[in-house]
Amino acid sequence: MRSRWRKGAPQAPGAAAVEGPGHSTGSTGDLPPPVVSPGEVAKALPSTELRRGGVSGTIRRSRRLKSSTSGVWGRTDRVRLDQVRGWMYAPAGHVLPVLMVDGKPAELVAWPVRRDDVSRSLGTSDHTGFRFRLHGAREGALLELLALVGEHLEVVHVSRLRRGSLTTNPLEQLERAAELARDERSVAVTCWDGGHNPIGRAKVLYDIASRTRPTALFCYLFEEFGTGVWPPLTGTGTAVVAIPWHHRRQYHEAIRDLSIAFNTVWMCKPRLPTFLLAAQIASADARLVLDIDDNEEHFSMSEGSRKRIYGLPGLGHARLVAGQVPARTVASGALQLDFGGRLVRHARDPVTSPQRPRGDKAPASGEVKRVGFIGTVRPHKNVVTLAKSIGAVSWAADRDIRLHVMGDVAPRRLRDDLVANGAEVSGLVPIESVPDRLATMDCVVTGFPPQDVDEVMITRYQISAKIGDALAAGKPVLVPDSPSVRDLDGVAGVYLFDTSNFGERLIEAIDSSEPIRLPADFTIEGAAASFELALVDASGGARADEVLGPLRCDPSPGAPPPDTVLLVWKQHDAGLYGRRVDQVARSWKLANPDSRVVVLEFLHERDRGRLEELRGDATTDAAEILDLAAAKASSGFVDADGVEYRTLPLSGTERADGVLEQFLVGQRIFPRNTRVVLYPIIERFSDIAHVLRPYRTVVDVVDNQFAWATSAERRRDMAWQYSVMVRSCDALVFNSEANRDFFTSSGIVADELGGHVIPNWYQLPRLSSRPPVTASARRSLVYSGNMNDRVDWKLLGRVCDEIPEARLVLIGTASRSLAELNDLLRRPNVVYLGALNERDCISALCTAQAAVVPHVVNDVSSYMNPLKLRMYEALRLPAVTSQLPGVGQDHSLLVQTTPDLFVDTVRQVLAHDPPRRQAVTTSCQELAPEARTYLDLLGAMKPAAGGIEVQRV
Repeated sequence: MRSRWRKGAPQAPGAAAVEGPGHSTGSTGDLPPPVVSPGEVAKALPSTELRRGGVSGTIRRSRRLKSSTSGVWGRTDRVRLDQVRGWMYAPAGHVLPVLMVDGKPAELVAWPVRRDDVSRSLGTSDHTGFRFRLHGAREGALLELLALVGEHLEVVHVSRLRRGSLTTNPLEQLERAAELARDERSVAVTCWDGGHNPIGRAKVLYDIASRTRPTALFCYLFEEFGTGVWPPLTGTGTAVVAIPWHHRRQYHEAIRDLSIAFNTVWMCKPRLPTFLLAAQIASADARLVLDIDDNEEHFSMSEGSRKRIYGLPGLGHARLVAGQVPARTVASGALQLDFGGRLVRHARDPVTSPQRPRGDKAPASGEVKRVGFIGTVRPHKNVVTLAKSIGAVSWAADRDIRLHVMGDVAPRRLRDDLVANGAEVSGLVPIESVPDRLATMDCVVTGFPPQDVDEVMITRYQISAKIGDALAAGKPVLVPDSPSVRDLDGVAGVYLFDTSNFGERLIEAIDSSEPIRLPADFTIEGAAASFELALVDASGGARADEVLGPLRCDPSPGAPPPDTVLLVWKQHDAGLYGRRVDQVARSWKLANPDSRVVVLEFLHERDRGRLEELRGDATTDAAEILDLAAAKASSGFVDADGVEYRTLPLSGTERADGVLEQFLVGQRIFPRNTRVVLYPIIERFSDIAHVLRPYRTVVDVVDNQFAWATSAERRRDMAWQYSVMVRSCDALVFNSEANRDFFTSSGIVADELGGHVIPNWYQLPRLSSRPPVTASARRSLVYSGNMNDRVDWKLLGRVCDEIPEARLVLIGTASRSLAELNDLLRRPNVVYLGALNERDCISALCTAQAAVVPHVVNDVSSYMNPLKLRMYEALRLPAVTSQLPGVGQDHSLLVQTTPDLFVDTVRQVLAHDPPRRQAVTTSCQELAPEARTYLDLLGAMKPAAGGIEVQRV
């Protein structure tokens, strides 16, 4: 049911290029820092006069490409980690870049930023660069760079993502893991923390297992190591489920709810959180393998770990569990000697690397030799001494040898010391970029021999993963001699050294020409063979229930997550007035009583503060909104119809996506059991769009929010949200023809997308008591609704003046129309009740003989389909209305065109005897035809996971 908003769009990797003038296709991957030449810019520009360096010249191109229809050019030209970078140029005016990834919006991180290469080529001082965050994308994903021009989008550039990136959305992570676990051959790798380098070894195990089996990687996130997955992994397509430690219980429940139970679990590093996590995702009969690649007990006793669950407090329990695991894999010969198990190296795939110079040639005068260190720089690796030693060797041998340190350098003084000793220091290197970095080096070094006992305890077992990286790239690698690497002595390309022979070994390595090939046990295939042998070992031993059973948080199966409809409302008044969102929620619950219906709102502390300032103003609804929001924010408010209302409070610095993620996981609102309805304009939607990406969604365009735009920037933000929503939803709904016509004519909605027009309806709520339907001695009229932007006050005054025997009851907010309201209230036959909730409003309406809707035609009223009219209809209350684009003739509505006719019609209605209207009952009402159409549309959308029934193991 996904809307096809552009004809000819490719739907899968390898599909034909997007057709149409001005579009080009290509691949986007992790490339070297982009430096766009004039010739490259010319590929995106027509032949044009440019000035570069004060010299006028013409950029010409052999293949002319048209720009967008508004003269916008741009490209996506680089992916680094989880960000897409590129440039966009619009000579004629302001634009906003928009990136759609497989039809879903990416988050704009920065625009505009400097792109000096592009600016020089264009001869402009404009900043043209942008950065988008992917939040995870599959390999081959379709990247569509669009320009928001005015209020519509135009395609500028189309490409394919050459390499996938890490999915950070926990809902996608969990759903993906659930699908993988359904395969009986699948493997789960667990690691105690994913925020720093321990997950590096877990990634090796993931690569090994995933070569032959469906595999997922699970880890906890401890705040002291960061709130996200270790950055070098971000640019990979690894299937990672990252669980914040402080929220682990609700994730454990989600794992149980989704029946995530793997038959094989490979546990990386013997720390208690590793085993605790394995207990949650292992089936009762799962085979268990423990991997050891370091001196974990020594690290557990460090100063920083002495009070942490992954340190001394959990050490004893970890020892007991580790002793029961029947199979082990180890990363080094020293570990194998002490702990047994199968040897599984830090395995790699071989990569193409430039040829090294022949060793029989004398070094050229002035030739620079580069020695690279890539990895986590910590004191025990002794990298400062390494820098000093390379400087000494360079001087003694009269050679220009330079150390390049790349990676996470901590503490800060280490970086300063390295720079002071001649090293060139750069930041973290993404895993997928390591081969490219190594290709520029003449040799690799993994560290320098330790100098104290504490460091020796670490290096006794530790073996650097960069040995495999160097050999895979065909580069020689210098490795400090220790028990963990002695079995590598004699391997081509490996140069073991100590402090006494470092200089000699360094010169040998950088001048060597011996062919270097990745040894079989360092390849993914070789390591996978060892893993399969470990699985044989595990098959004959204790299974998960016996080893990990006591660590399982709640082994009892729970009820599967219920079918859920989540409605994200654009305001703070859901559940208060019976708005469109309340009608959809109420109707779905009536037709599907076993479903869960949740209406969700966000309330930022800025908006809360504004409402608090207005709490005492009787012409606003601030007090009612705040009181109801307090109930919705605590444990949720459930109305008499069974609809749940929730408010998520946001602080000034808090990102909405994190708050929403925790709510959805904790409330068991998963893509596989949930349909979502979105009501634009939703505040901070750009922050939460990626969270909602895996859900099937309906976008319900209620009214036209442009009328409330207070600035050009606000209008642009609204245009962005409308545009990306209608292009990424599964179904599009408007509440009136006038509304749809506006969005179609403005270009926001493409002609082929269309959309469904489903007018408003009104479903009476369940009421705890029956409001009486009474007739008073004095004839009574009522107006209910927002009186700020659309009321014809002059006409209301005429009604009161020319029909003095009638009482006019006003219900609603009027804070922006105080002068008009005060003038009307001077009349003796006008009563103002303020803003009433839906049920109190119904009680007031039951005492009236007629309702009046005297609206002016403006940007607000022209796109309305007043829901109050449907409420009057349900209460059998006649309504006299102005003629409005969104209001048609109806048997219970008296539509008038002129003020004179309006007043006369009101007089005629009041002249009749009070109508005999049905009492409001507590019984369920029949669904309106509009409601049935809406529910049929929503019901036809199966949840995103294909409607898979959750089956418990």
